[in-house]
Amino acid sequence: MNEEFMEIEKVKTKLSKNNAFMYIATACMVFLTIYSLGLRVAIFATGWDLISERFPVFDLYRVSIIGTGVLGLIVIYIYLSRVIACKKNPPSEDKNYCRRKLLNSQFGLILLGALVSWYIIADLFNRDLGVLENLLGTVGIFVTVFTFYLIGKIFDRSVLEFILKRVVLWGTVVWTVGCGISLVMYMINYWGYFKFNGFIRISRQGIMEGRLFGCFDDPNYAAMITVLLIAGMMLLKIRRVYTIPTTVLYLCYIVLSGSRSTYVATLTTAVVLTAIFLYKSRANTIREYVVSIVVVIGALIISYFALMFALQGVGYLITPDRDLQEELIRDDVSLEDISNSRFKIWGGYLELVADRPVTGFGPRGALVYSDEMYPETYLSEKHYNTHSVFLQILVQSGIVGFVLFIVFLTRFFLGLWKGIRSRRLENYGIFFTLMLVWILVYGIFSVFNVGIFVKPCMEAMLVWLSVGWLDDRLGED
Repeated sequence: MNEEFMEIEKVKTKLSKNNAFMYIATACMVFLTIYSLGLRVAIFATGWDLISERFPVFDLYRVSIIGTGVLGLIVIYIYLSRVIACKKNPPSEDKNYCRRKLLNSQFGLILLGALVSWYIIADLFNRDLGVLENLLGTVGIFVTVFTFYLIGKIFDRSVLEFILKRVVLWGTVVWTVGCGISLVMYMINYWGYFKFNGFIRISRQGIMEGRLFGCFDDPNYAAMITVLLIAGMMLLKIRRVYTIPTTVLYLCYIVLSGSRSTYVATLTTAVVLTAIFLYKSRANTIREYVVSIVVVIGALIISYFALMFALQGVGYLITPDRDLQEELIRDDVSLEDISNSRFKIWGGYLELVADRPVTGFGPRGALVYSDEMYPETYLSEKHYNTHSVFLQILVQSGIVGFVLFIVFLTRFFLGLWKGIRSRRLENYGIFFTLMLVWILVYGIFSVFNVGIFVKPCMEAMLVWLSVGWLDDRLGED
């Protein structure tokens, strides 16, 4: 590593190694992980509901929002302290060092600040759709964005590894229970609508519509989160005796989930990582690129079908009366509707945006507007979300917010490509790979589902932390 790189890391390490705050951040992020993942597993979600119903003072959703907000205020204080400290005592004789190497990374923060400001303005313009509800939605979204984006900026790699190992480990504890129960449901050929303890929540459980919902609320998000946790276990080097069997269990669920958006996100991420590896290894022919990428895709596809047929065989041995030919055929997808109603949903929201193209409808106003103005439409009947982060931003904040989001993404990925080309990010080794995997998997998944700009949850926390960490390092370039 070059001398300049070492100087920067010394400053970040000195300013981020505040043990008290490190443990506070770890506790808050572990709590958020257990709570948000538990909401997706029926048995845990019922428990959270019971606690919130019986003891209103311990409403876990409110605790998660307030806790993330308080953590965010502390992070803002530490971040400003870091900037002031760098200005007073720059770790270089160059007087412009901080401006060029540390403060340049604030441009991403400025864009996010502009986006949240526009969200608030849009909420005020849409006061006829419930100004308080929209403002609360905006607060929930941007508490997540700013808190974890800044945590990625202020902590160095060693501190983040300490925190993330515990986040991933506790996350897998909750998730392994969910995947284990789901796999048992598959083996005994269970399916139907079910309430744990007959209380509050009802959802599809077991095998339905050719997919293993298991005990999760949504197989798409369950499969995507499973991929994030596998990457965390492997790249943070959690003990193999735990990682290997847990990964096998998780892969079984991913295959049976039938989540096409997760498959696309995983395959695309694998292709991007392969291309980056070949670029870094100076592969200089198109043939080398094509052959390597085809091999990676082929290996993933072969592994998928091998695991699927093995699971079907085991399932038949345990429950011989099941219909294996029909069991994993998607009932909700056909040649007439290959998008699983997404085209209908996207078209409905785009028609709404035409009514308020500049400001959108705020985080919670679109369906209210649809119910009032177009009560007979598909959206008003089904009340589906946008099923795409890009459409989500457009609907919530209009063209202005959408453009700010695109500028933020464009700047980030251009900087990332510059960092890869300069080989500077190689200084961070496998940790850079983990950050990139989390961003790509969840980002590509969110093209087909709502994500990234959401209330506090583990997956959004990991991605915004990764974006903040990479953005800070790219800003130094």
